[in-house]
Amino acid sequence: MDPRLKQIEEETRLLKDTMDTFHDIVLDQAPTLNSIEDMIAASKQQVVQAAPMIEEARSYSSYMYYAFGVMASIGTTVTLLLLL
Repeated sequence: MDPRLKQIEEETRLLKDTMDTFHDIVLDQAPTLNSIEDMIAASKQQVVQAAPMIEEARSYSSYMYYAFGVMASIGTTVTLLLLL
């Protein structure tokens, strides 16, 4: 047999063995990968659900700063009036 053909045959067998090993690794990791995919999908859903809540909290936060600013302004005005 031609030595080049023998080398090609050996390399092809090595490639097949490597692909078989890779296949086994993928099959072993499939449950973990599925679990990760499920967690990612759940996380995306939670982000979608949380977005309106975050916007609502931002609006409350803005109202709170406005209210505190008004109270501080009133307090300063009352203090100045009392000092006069």
